Amino acid sequence: DNLAIAGIDLGNVFVGLQPPRGFGENPIAVYHSPDLAPTHHYVAYYRWVRDIFQADAMVHVGKHGTMEWLPGKGIGLANTCYPEVTLEDVPLFYPFIINNPGEGAQAKRRAHATIVDHLIPAMTTADSYGDIARLEQLMDEHYQCQTLDPAKLPLLEGQIWDMVRQADLDRDLGVDERPDDFGDFLLHIDGYLCELKDAQIRDGLHTLGEVPRDEQMTGLLSSLTRLDTGGIPSLRRSLAEAMGLDYSSLLNEPSLPAPDPVPVPLAQGDGTPLRTQGDLLERIEDLSRSAYQTLDSGGFNRQDVAGTVEQLLGASDAQTR
Repeated sequence: DNLAIAGIDLGNVFVGLQPPRGFGENPIAVYHSPDLAPTHHYVAYYRWVRDIFQADAMVHVGKHGTMEWLPGKGIGLANTCYPEVTLEDVPLFYPFIINNPGEGAQAKRRAHATIVDHLIPAMTTADSYGDIARLEQLMDEHYQCQTLDPAKLPLLEGQIWDMVRQADLDRDLGVDERPDDFGDFLLHIDGYLCELKDAQIRDGLHTLGEVPRDEQMTGLLSSLTRLDTGGIPSLRRSLAEAMGLDYSSLLNEPSLPAPDPVPVPLAQGDGTPLRTQGDLLERIEDLSRSAYQTLDSGGFNRQDVAGTVEQLLGASDAQTR
């Protein structure tokens, strides 16, 4: 005769957990089932919020709920369709991430939800840490010792191979034994590490109603403009081509040796060696972030774009005129 209603009653606000739609070994598998009717508890939960707590409106938080996927018509629902049975005429507000419009539209069509779009989390690059950072340090030492102290190379190569195995990179690279041509192997490691460091990861969570600031704004803008969009080249491609580089080659073949000479804007980095095309790609990412940092400091004034590009490249570029 009793039903458990999971949540916290704060007086005028009830914060609850949406009841599970499914059951069995894998309840997540039935989230989108068009045939499985909700349990009595599921319907009763919404009825309690609506009729006993007497909520004026509901807010679904999180991507995504299950109510808009309950059985019934796809559009123009009848009062016998389960989303209507559970919600009826209670207003529903739904903060929804902007990069998933398909499932947001489902909530609008089948649950009369008012969608409140919000940004994706701020993004950044994975960079290196732990064993990967130590491996990079050993590779930099190896590069310097090629001209300064060649006698140390065998020792460093042994340490590099041990670190590769410790970080399980030998499995990623498909190498079972220490290669005979260690110089070529170093290029492959370098290219692979550049791919790992260039991977996009989330930099925390988005706070509803707040604009990302400082490093998070820079990372977000850089991630949004790192891919070509239709006929519009990405910022990284534009910077690379302005310096006479083949961006597609940098992207698709990061383990190839870096061209000689290296463009001056990329050579003026943090002093780390530029061995491969992947290293150049990393410097181009740094340039694009520097561009956004400079524009951000000036309030993103359109008139500052040409000057910012000229400052970074050391020359004007026709694409910014």
